[in-house]
Amino acid sequence: MSAKKIALAVVLTLFLGETAYVLSLTGPNWIAPVLESPVAILLLFDLTICLSLIAIWMFRDASARGTSAWPYFAVTLLLGGAGPLLYLLRRPESEAREPAAQALHARAS
Repeated sequence: MSAKKIALAVVLTLFLGETAYVLSLTGPNWIAPVLESPVAILLLFDLTICLSLIAIWMFRDASARGTSAWPYFAVTLLLGGAGPLLYLLRRPESEAREPAAQALHARAS
């Protein structure tokens, strides 16, 4: 396992540990306190935008690598940043098939 994958595994483990800790303190009704603060609502919108952009990238990257991003998207919907972290950890090492590079190769042939 590469150093990059080890670092991702450590970050994912810490993130999931913190998530479990916070949920143990707040219970399933964690959203109520968030909706009371305008700053927290803004952060929630910001997180939604960021995770949406990351999900678009995950789908494009997974498609280019011949795999599926749906399981990681489901984790993203349930646990936020854990989905993209898990995708990066499990991402195939093979090079993505670049559409532009494929087109250039086809033209050269």
